[in-house]
Amino acid sequence: MNDRWLALPAFTVAAVCAVVIAVSAFVPLIHGGLVEPLTYVAGVVAIMLFVRLVLDPKIRRGIDAANIEMRGGRPWPGMNRAFFDRDWGLFGSRLGSRPLLALRAILLVEFVLAMMLSGRKGSDLLALSFVALMIAMLLGLMRVGLGMRAAGP
Repeated sequence: MNDRWLALPAFTVAAVCAVVIAVSAFVPLIHGGLVEPLTYVAGVVAIMLFVRLVLDPKIRRGIDAANIEMRGGRPWPGMNRAFFDRDWGLFGSRLGSRPLLALRAILLVEFVLAMMLSGRKGSDLLALSFVALMIAMLLGLMRVGLGMRAAGP
């Protein structure tokens, strides 16, 4: 990924979020002091990544080329892809490096657990897990967009 100045700090924020989510279930001090500020930091990072994806025409062309490849060149609805497809599934090889895929898997499990266990008191942990998962997903889209750049018009 050529945009390491944005991708590496975003990956670091998502990894810190994953650790804080896991540890905060057992250490109330971390839950009370770190979850809310880290949610705001992760939210800003997610917004920056989203704006980068939307405003960069090279990444948009790469995502459009990946969309055409995923559909197999056919119009809507295109090819049926399995959820665990080796290339284009949720944890497919084209959507990120191994560390990013592992982080995405951890954050997905944490998000599902936070969603099941959230009540009035756990909604801040749910928000943090959602924003961290979105960072991981946006990093995958950024990688696809930059990787498919040559295939774009």
